Amino acid sequence: AIPEDEIWTKLDGDHGGGSFKMCFQIINVRKPNSIRNVVPFLVFAAKDTPANLATALQPFAEQVCLLQTTRWRGKSISVLLYGDYEFQTTQYGLSGSSGVHPCLHCKITRTD
Repeated sequence: AIPEDEIWTKLDGDHGGGSFKMCFQIINVRKPNSIRNVVPFLVFAAKDTPANLATALQPFAEQVCLLQTTRWRGKSISVLLYGDYEFQTTQYGLSGSSGVHPCLHCKITRTD
């Protein structure tokens, strides 16, 4: 359950149909996946390679950091990264499923 004194914001990235799209959602609302609650803020016609993502997302880095330290109406704001495995491994600087540590959530090695 989401604590009453927090606002959870999801940043979602996905490539498909020849373009990369990124949106944000406030997820502790009644219907977070409703079209009224999903706000696209970035679209570009290219693959989501590490270089393309670094270039496209750099202007938003300071704003995301600011969000994470902001309080609104007495509530703290948490920013969560969401997307497919490839997108998340790129954002977290992991080498993907063939890497030594392929898991996003633990430190298990590929050989364990």
